[in-house]
Amino acid sequence: MSDVAENIRKYRAQRALTQDGLAEKLHVTRQTVSNWETGKNQPDLDMLEAISQALEVEVSALFGGKGEKEAYPRFQRKALLWAAVLGFLTLLLLADRLFLAPYLLELRKRTFRILPNFLNASVLEPILRVAAGMLIPAVVSLWRRVRVEGKLRLMLLLAFAVLLLPALLASLSLCWPFAARFMVFLASGPAGFDLTLVDRVFPFLAGLCLYPVFASP
Repeated sequence: MSDVAENIRKYRAQRALTQDGLAEKLHVTRQTVSNWETGKNQPDLDMLEAISQALEVEVSALFGGKGEKEAYPRFQRKALLWAAVLGFLTLLLLADRLFLAPYLLELRKRTFRILPNFLNASVLEPILRVAAGMLIPAVVSLWRRVRVEGKLRLMLLLAFAVLLLPALLASLSLCWPFAARFMVFLASGPAGFDLTLVDRVFPFLAGLCLYPVFASP
């Protein structure tokens, strides 16, 4: 097996990419990638450049050179930026629960104005809870790549949409009677969901599902 074939296979495995995943990035067939890795065929110079970009290494690394030193630090800086932003939003969630939410609740009792409290509970808090859920895999990605491909990526997107549905229905229930009736059904129907728990936990779980999709190139 040539150095190029062995290094393509090695770096693909390090990036947790399947042959199908690499083929999809390069717009070739899985068999083409397999032929490269077994040495049956060799990619041309243009394709080697595309492979190096897909695997986040220098072209020289594919020939056995030391060309990958900057690949992970660049990725790590991106993960650090995500972790910083999501950490800030998580702190905002904590401030919301400790200060803003009690203030709006007291304001509603004094003025009977429900809209500020409703918008905070049904719009702002779910967004911040999603960010808090995304923070966990963002921190993990500082040491280990968090990446998904193909069907798993679609499954995570679907899980994100399903988990966020109760919060979306809650935000629509004030102006859409069907959403309000559906939320009442969830609370009183056979399943008997605790809507408070759903509103708080499901957006967090949705964030856990969403970050790997964002992190995947």
